Amino acid sequence: MKKLKLWLTALVAAIAMIVCLTACGSKAGTYKFSSMKQTANGVTTELSVGQSYMGMVTLDESFMTVTLNEDGTASVASMGQTVTGSWKENADDSSKIDLTMEGETETVSCNGSVIVIETDGASITLKK
Repeated sequence: MKKLKLWLTALVAAIAMIVCLTACGSKAGTYKFSSMKQTANGVTTELSVGQSYMGMVTLDESFMTVTLNEDGTASVASMGQTVTGSWKENADDSSKIDLTMEGETETVSCNGSVIVIETDGASITLKK
């Protein structure tokens, strides 16, 4: 009986550890540009991968990428520039993360497969 209790306790602990690791790491990964929506002067512009912006730039997945590493480090790459920083799950809302770059923290939506960054009238969607 003691062996059975010990085995069951170990099994429950192992399952709990796996669930914790899965939940903690589920948002880590590389998110690539998918679409952008911007409103300026009452005019809304929506662009997706493969479309041209003002006839000058054709947007592809590399237009912007966000990489969230398991160790809490992060990088944002856009238009040939890369900035590094950190990320963590938002303490008040598990559907958001706090992304800190160059000393500034931005709270963005992240469900583990999509990140949505909203800033200055623009909404940028990135997908894993």
